[in-house]
Amino acid sequence: MASADYRKDGEAAQKFFEYSQLLWDSIMKLFPVHILGRVFRDLTQFELKDQQKRLCGPWPGCAVNIGTKDAPVQTKPHRDVTGFFRGISCLCPFGMFTQGGLILWELNTVIELQRGDLFFFTDHILNHSNEKALGVRHSTVAFMEDRIWTWMQEAHRFIDCRVAKDKEMQKRFRQNGGLQSAM
Repeated sequence: MASADYRKDGEAAQKFFEYSQLLWDSIMKLFPVHILGRVFRDLTQFELKDQQKRLCGPWPGCAVNIGTKDAPVQTKPHRDVTGFFRGISCLCPFGMFTQGGLILWELNTVIELQRGDLFFFTDHILNHSNEKALGVRHSTVAFMEDRIWTWMQEAHRFIDCRVAKDKEMQKRFRQNGGLQSAM
């Protein structure tokens, strides 16, 4: 089902996806060739519920963060814990801004993204936030939630054996102190 925000925004939300269709079409052409072919297959091989369509290329979900000059989009450190465990998300900043870099906390890295850049990452595994931007910075993040993958397994009668194994490995990694103990 469409989110409450999508339904509330109505025509404005529909127009956003119409206007951004070229972006999503371009990603669809690049994604399978250059980025994790298996992830692309996982995102696209099954139909969604009730004839829903993917609005963001291979991703069924999208968050649009709208900033203003007085209230730029700035996030606190977080992980998107409901994200598809075997997938990646796509961040695309836009607007007229400088600064506002993406901070990847476990990697001790700040990535300076410009408007229109695409950044693919595991936002459900890596804690991230962004620095304060100067000007007006917006962003869109395309994603798939883990519950959609769970629904797909039930609806299409298959079991993804990779998930339990990977989640157990991640749990052990965190219990052992993460990157600090691996160094």
